[in-house]
Amino acid sequence: MYALRRIPAVLGTAIVLAVLFGLLGLAMTPGWSVRPNTSHVTVASPDTAISARGVDTDHEGRYAVKTSTLRVRLTDAVTVSALLREPIGAQGTRPACLFIEGAGTGSSTEVFGDIAQAMASAGIVTLVPDKRLDNYTPLHRDYHAMARDYMTSLNLLRGLPGVDPAHAGIYAESEGTWIASVMAHDHPDIGFMILTSPPVVPGRHQMAMAATTYLEHVGAVPEMSRDISKIISMDFSSIGLEYADFPSERYLPSLTMPMLVNFGTRDLSMPIEQGANMLLKATSRTGNRNVTLRYYAANHQIRTGASTALPGLPLAQGYTRNLEDWLNAVAAGTTADGWNTPMIAGAQPDQRLATPQGMSPGLIRSPTMLLAIVVLMAVLLALAALGVIVLGVTGLAAGLRGRRQASQSPAHRNPDTASDHVDPHFRRELIAPMLLNAVCAIASMGVLGRYLVLTAQAALTLDAQETAFEHWWRILQFLTAAGVLMLAWLAVALIGRTVVVDGTRRRIRAVRGFGHWFVACCIAATTVLSLAMLAFWGLFSL
Repeated sequence: MYALRRIPAVLGTAIVLAVLFGLLGLAMTPGWSVRPNTSHVTVASPDTAISARGVDTDHEGRYAVKTSTLRVRLTDAVTVSALLREPIGAQGTRPACLFIEGAGTGSSTEVFGDIAQAMASAGIVTLVPDKRLDNYTPLHRDYHAMARDYMTSLNLLRGLPGVDPAHAGIYAESEGTWIASVMAHDHPDIGFMILTSPPVVPGRHQMAMAATTYLEHVGAVPEMSRDISKIISMDFSSIGLEYADFPSERYLPSLTMPMLVNFGTRDLSMPIEQGANMLLKATSRTGNRNVTLRYYAANHQIRTGASTALPGLPLAQGYTRNLEDWLNAVAAGTTADGWNTPMIAGAQPDQRLATPQGMSPGLIRSPTMLLAIVVLMAVLLALAALGVIVLGVTGLAAGLRGRRQASQSPAHRNPDTASDHVDPHFRRELIAPMLLNAVCAIASMGVLGRYLVLTAQAALTLDAQETAFEHWWRILQFLTAAGVLMLAWLAVALIGRTVVVDGTRRRIRAVRGFGHWFVACCIAATTVLSLAMLAFWGLFSL
């Protein structure tokens, strides 16, 4: 009967707890979110071809190509290899192109081989240097230092026989476009810029849009997609990643040279319309109208066959030819008014989500705070287990003493020191909720970890797993509800009940002594932390 009388109290407490954790979830949510994109681009033609009036340029395959390896001395202690490709038999001084890759390992033998070879066969000298890796890690990247290193390679290229230094420029891809923009700021005499899949905005802003797009693409639940704002806006300075806030927009006005900008319409990671409009607006303000924009039905690397970067994928049809025709025309003196073809052309882009602007964090301001919650949970569970062991040993000792006393003088036997080895003050109404609280906390964190791993794997491979996401999310919702109920049950058990004995109201509790309170509070705190973690990941979202 007592258990039935506790049900209203448990349900009422559970409702209060659910409201409190819901408010906590709101406090953990930043005031910004990834919103629909409203900055659009309209292409003038679906044809990506590029041609200039009155200019007859060399085309792909015109020349055989000579490939050689150079050594570029970046500092007294650091030298990198570079692959030089030259058109054999090309007359006069030739335009030249330095390649800057995006995020990656950096070997010149593994990147840009087909593009650099094709451009060289059209009469353009190309240089693909290794990326310097001794100061480049997942946690630390200095784009200014990298710009100085690549400028050393560009100056080497400019000084080679047969190269026209006035028409030596840069082909940069993805992260490399940030480096190229710094180079343009420091060296406005760079002959041209080819920017492929440029983020344009700072990395933190770009990743917010990209991660949200990835999660929606693979079918993650909306609550998990909304959690991106909580993660992306955190302060990661404790582990590095300072380059996530590289002020890329500051360098856009430095892009005063002729520019060709390329995007893949199947690229889910870049602001393919928003970024293009930002570039066009920045260059327009500085009077640079010689900006050509092309969209291809391709991925981030302008390759077809998959949305992700897989080895061996072919380039979009006509891509290298368009690069060569544009660059050779620019080298021949083509200005903004000298093109036969539209400045904006190709496949019609459709950027659904926009990169955010302000990105202030919520209550959880750093990943170390999340880690601290997990570590504290483990510590509390370990302390609770240790407390149970100590109390068990103490109860065993008390039981043995009770037996000895009973054997010596049965009349003096103490019923509270019975032969049961479990401490008698741990009442049945407390053991069950404590055990279930521990089980719910451990299970919810395990399932949450599995869900996060599944989400990360699916986002990286763009593998839609909507059914699996829904399945695991439902399990998390069940464990969340169970955790709230178990915590409410434990709280009611700890508070105890009021009874009337001989006309006197007395508080009866299921726990006595410091040791009992210590174990119970450790388990209750573990559940509280687990529910706080679930609140962070949107399990209490309405």
